[in-house]
Amino acid sequence: MNVMNLPMQTRPGGRVMNMPLGGFRKRALSRYFTAAEAAYNHYFTIPELTVDRVVMDVYSPAGDAAGLPAGAPTPTASKYVTLDFAYSGTISELLKNGADYFTGIPANIYLYNSGSVLAYYKADEDFSQTSVLIDHSGNGNHGAAVNIVLSYLNTFAGNGWLGSNEALISETGLLGDDASPELSNPVFVTTAGYAYRISARIAEMTGASSVGWSTLGGIPGVSPFREFGPAVGDAIGGTFIPTASGVNCFLFGRAEAITKYNSITAQKFLEIV
Repeated sequence: MNVMNLPMQTRPGGRVMNMPLGGFRKRALSRYFTAAEAAYNHYFTIPELTVDRVVMDVYSPAGDAAGLPAGAPTPTASKYVTLDFAYSGTISELLKNGADYFTGIPANIYLYNSGSVLAYYKADEDFSQTSVLIDHSGNGNHGAAVNIVLSYLNTFAGNGWLGSNEALISETGLLGDDASPELSNPVFVTTAGYAYRISARIAEMTGASSVGWSTLGGIPGVSPFREFGPAVGDAIGGTFIPTASGVNCFLFGRAEAITKYNSITAQKFLEIV
């Protein structure tokens, strides 16, 4: 089935099966995303518009609709979803609703009235370079980012978007020759609720035992995150969602399997559902 050109279909409860034009079904290979944080009062201002329908893509690490326009359904935690819901009234702020702010990633925000698009915000600007939120509808309803100064380039990866490599090291020394088990230097630091796709390749190995990623940070202690007796050149890793922020994650070796790793990556992954 060719989903690229399917019309948008609404599911019960306000979810949509396929994206409106400009959404992920008509997608570029790379784009900027901005992670809003309620703790830092991140939001957008726009010209006041009378709206009866909102369609927007969101990634919410906690599955929380706080800060979204009234009537927004609760998004699935740690997944990139499209919300499509009725609204009655005016909107002059996005990611902020009264005293509540949204934590997560917004994109492709459509504001409608009587079937017409009043504004369409891709929210794909690099807000380290500009504060202007561009309206792509052609109606000139441009907005402004408030307290937002960072955005991150992501690359489309089949069923989601991959962020930049957050690994602090690209390779390790030999692990397991000085202690057993022996941890590497910190590889990356977690952010709770954001899925990570992690990988490390076996560069050298002496012996055979279970090696790979330490369970610190919430990494599962099973395959594919650790393997018994992997061959040189094998990659170890997968996708997981940490439950705590600010935790250092490590690779390890042991006396029975002295190991060196290279080609280390740790990237946030926004899975589209």
